[in-house]
Amino acid sequence: ADLAPKMSDEERILFDSIYTKDPSGVFYTRKTRLNSWEKSSLNTLLERNSYSRFSRISYTLTSFRPNLSFGNTDYMSGFLIALIPITFITPILFYRRRAGIKGNIIPILTGVVAVGTIYPLVLSQSTASLIGIYLTAFLFLIPAVIFGFGKFERSRKILMTSVIVGVFVVIPVVLLTIFPEAISAVLPRLSKKLSSPMFAMHDRFNAWAGGWNLFLQHPLFGAGAGTVYAAGFKYISKYFFLYSNSNSFKHSHSEYVEILGEGGIIGLCFFIVLNGWLIYRLVRVFSDKNIDFRLRLLGMGTASGLIA
Repeated sequence: ADLAPKMSDEERILFDSIYTKDPSGVFYTRKTRLNSWEKSSLNTLLERNSYSRFSRISYTLTSFRPNLSFGNTDYMSGFLIALIPITFITPILFYRRRAGIKGNIIPILTGVVAVGTIYPLVLSQSTASLIGIYLTAFLFLIPAVIFGFGKFERSRKILMTSVIVGVFVVIPVVLLTIFPEAISAVLPRLSKKLSSPMFAMHDRFNAWAGGWNLFLQHPLFGAGAGTVYAAGFKYISKYFFLYSNSNSFKHSHSEYVEILGEGGIIGLCFFIVLNGWLIYRLVRVFSDKNIDFRLRLLGMGTASGLIA
């Protein structure tokens, strides 16, 4: 339907020779194989349509999950949420109180870059990454700043933290209640999952099937790196691909399930111990008031990225 207005007569003939539409409006392929001319012509048509969509900012913001780097938008979003806390801390590290605006050009520029990192994260539409960075900011990063650097009494710190946690709960409710259309436009995947939570749960459980079944067969050491991809085709229902909200089964859509399937209990334990030890050491750095202020901030930012 999206391609139809942009087709020439020749392209329409090609399209009709490959696809047919049933009474309900669903397209099916007439052919299982295409000759070289059909492949080339169809690719040209699809690419032209993709470029025209990419040039429309509104479409890009609401519907486009760019596969621009890392080979996968989920990997890209995981990389971003690890860096976002540090990018927001960086302007503070470079800021000089008595230097004025001219003397703080670098902090201002790094602050702009920090805000800009949110845009590709929104484009990724990775629900887990968006929720992860949101939870980390309100439940760890901001409370840590209050307790670690705030020059207030303990009772006031507890009150401020409680208010912030309350705001963290209220903000999504208010946005979803008052501005549902805006949320649906900016975060369409998240909005869709919230509107159909049971479908979203089944969608995610099906994506976990490959890694989970590998773990059941190889519980101790797993089936080996890279085996989740093949297991996805073996264990996920063939009909699931028709309605899934997940667009890739090259991974389990869960780091823990994937490591459990490929590395077993031993691999998952190594993963948890390694990350747990790193977070513990970073929190120790952040909590030690004898350490330089900037190093404490870096420790907090790095720990926040790992937690997210």
